[in-house]
Amino acid sequence: MFLKIYFTFLLLSAGFCLDGQTLELEWATEYADVSSQGRNRKLLVDTERNVYVCGENATPSASSSFLFLKYDSLGNFSWDAAFDNPYPDLLNDCVLTETGLIAGGTSKDQPGGGTGRAIVISYDEEGEERYLKSVFDPQDYLSSLDDLIMDSEGYLYAAGLVCPVPCENLTEETKSYIAKIDPATGTVIWINNEFSGSARLAKIVGDKIRVYGPTKINTVSSYYLREMDLDGNVLDSAFFPVLDGERFFYPNGDLITANDHICKMTIAGDTAWCYDFLGGQENITGQAIAVVFDKLGNIFATGWGSDTTFGGNFFTKILKINNNGELLWSQVDDFSEDQTSEVGVRIATSDDYVFVCSEITYGEYPDFTSDYRPILYSQENGDVLFDTLIDIHIREIINDTYWDGKYFYLTGRGSNMPSGTGSIALFKFSIDEPVATKETSKQQRNITVSPNPFEKSFDLLIEAAKSGEVTVSVFSSFGQRVCRYVTQLDKGGNNLSIEGTDKWPDGFYFVAIEMEGRTYTEKIVKTD
Repeated sequence: MFLKIYFTFLLLSAGFCLDGQTLELEWATEYADVSSQGRNRKLLVDTERNVYVCGENATPSASSSFLFLKYDSLGNFSWDAAFDNPYPDLLNDCVLTETGLIAGGTSKDQPGGGTGRAIVISYDEEGEERYLKSVFDPQDYLSSLDDLIMDSEGYLYAAGLVCPVPCENLTEETKSYIAKIDPATGTVIWINNEFSGSARLAKIVGDKIRVYGPTKINTVSSYYLREMDLDGNVLDSAFFPVLDGERFFYPNGDLITANDHICKMTIAGDTAWCYDFLGGQENITGQAIAVVFDKLGNIFATGWGSDTTFGGNFFTKILKINNNGELLWSQVDDFSEDQTSEVGVRIATSDDYVFVCSEITYGEYPDFTSDYRPILYSQENGDVLFDTLIDIHIREIINDTYWDGKYFYLTGRGSNMPSGTGSIALFKFSIDEPVATKETSKQQRNITVSPNPFEKSFDLLIEAAKSGEVTVSVFSSFGQRVCRYVTQLDKGGNNLSIEGTDKWPDGFYFVAIEMEGRTYTEKIVKTD
């Protein structure tokens, strides 16, 4: 029996903190053997802080299938569930109910493509399938499901496109649809599919529905914003010639577009305002990628920028604007000066903080590596309060962030190319007081860990830039602490042994070494 070492998991390294706040890792876990083509579409947390991941995975029979994971509040794995058929299945959204999980997407009808059928699938609290229903009869219609939302009474609303069979001209014959669905049975209550185009996004606003999507007016492509009541009757519509970039619904149902500009579009057909994400600087290129809103209606956007004057490396950009499109603060930041690029990918916000996760890329395509970089900002003024680095595999891809009222969450996937397999990673963070502060993020790691396998102990060679006290913890793959003790490091080389590993069950573990508010973690795998 031995410990196989993975030199690929450096967690919470080179972090720094200001003004008293740090991100404290509550737990971290992985769901292994996921295809490199897999992805996480959405992260959800229920009232008991159970965590759900909705995503996709490639299987031997299809390039894409539905995958659902549940973990309890301590990071213990609860269950996984999957839906797979011989052709690709594309998950687009999922919602939590009082008794489980409901997801919506498109099940393709032929290898590599085809419109397929819009489906809704329901699971109970134990991960058992309740029902799988098609929104339309697949014998009569081709359809897709692009968004799934829930109203205050628990009814579902699916949005997408539909085309009657044989659907010989998909561009000309497709209609957008909104369907109201009974969550208990998956039965369609009503459908409105009167209009050309497709429905991409939907949002409940009080007792109304707002829907966005592309359409054509007299053969000219355009975009619509439509308002309906909860019985499917259209109340108002607006049309826009061009909507660039990503789209998000503002809390009141206006449409926010995010690209090199952030714009608000109203149901009156007006562009209420636009703000230049790049600050009007001609030498800066880039775009906003993700947008969230706080309770006051302020808008937070993150993405990337690049200064063409200085070689064009990407950096993370974040800004806060009010509901009138006026800038409150803006921040640009990068982890170090030697990476190829850094891009703000996902963002979540609490009353006091903004949580951004960036992807850092090193090297050139195709021989590049990438890491996660979570960053904690002050909501008030945009100051960077804490940042950290997470390295699990050769390549990391961020999928979602979440704030549940007390904790921030991050999920992503990674792979060790060219193996083609990887894992889904899930992290839970709390906000805590620091044990140390630093003046700048341009810091080098002050310890280097070199692990070696032994049968009954795990030896670490630690090169420390300075002496100091460290806390060593070992966590199981379910986030449970196996052991913890405090020791002293000397400047230079140190040998540190963890005893009793022969009694550990087979599987992977995280060895975390805490020093001056930063945690250096190695992933180890125990096998026969």
